[in-house]
Amino acid sequence: MVMAWLAVLGFLSACEVEDCRSTHSNDLNLRFFEDDSSRMKNVRLTWLETVGNPVIFQGDSSVGILRLQVNPATNETIFNMRYLDSVRVGNRRELQELSRYLKVTYDRRQRIITPECGVEQAFVNVTIDSTNFIAYRQVARSLDIFNRHQIEIFQ
Repeated sequence: MVMAWLAVLGFLSACEVEDCRSTHSNDLNLRFFEDDSSRMKNVRLTWLETVGNPVIFQGDSSVGILRLQVNPATNETIFNMRYLDSVRVGNRRELQELSRYLKVTYDRRQRIITPECGVEQAFVNVTIDSTNFIAYRQVARSLDIFNRHQIEIFQ
């Protein structure tokens, strides 16, 4: 009888302890596509900064998904970037350096998981406030590990 009671007590206390892993992230993922098709493509990133912070990246790197971290202390983040991309000019394509910016706004939600685990912060209602990307589509409005990307860029 005592063993059964201890087993039940152990089971109940195990159910009360939450897993400390969060499904939320502050990564905003942009995915590049060919024109208006579903064919994914890479661009050559040469420079990236978050307004108010130093340059995040400077160099030459081929990327298909650009992982940008939103500022966890504010409700908006502005990204400036330059990248090389093949652009259609008449009947042919030329490699050009493009300068783009993206301003996103979002709501921050916080909750205490447990005193041992600490606070979890979620970024929801993510919205493209302004951008000079010519063609894009927002496919998710929250930043979490379940979304491969939140914004699709068509070049």
